[in-house]
Amino acid sequence: MALMSGARFVFTNRTRKKIKVLYWDNTGLALWHKRLEKDMFKWPKSAKTSLVLSELQLQSLLGGFNIEGHQPLFYASAGL
Repeated sequence: MALMSGARFVFTNRTRKKIKVLYWDNTGLALWHKRLEKDMFKWPKSAKTSLVLSELQLQSLLGGFNIEGHQPLFYASAGL
């Protein structure tokens, strides 16, 4: 996946208290960094060297939620 394709590359440190997102913002490379004071990011456990996440999964990961084992929720209209 090419860096200028709109992809975001997400990295964490060994203790999973810090996360970095590297992306191209049409003017240059940008790096976003977040550090948690009391908790750890719920990093996916995988033997793969890379994973492809949906936008919702990325937002959930950055929000501190576990993204493994959860399927997207689809709501049907209640007909109200």
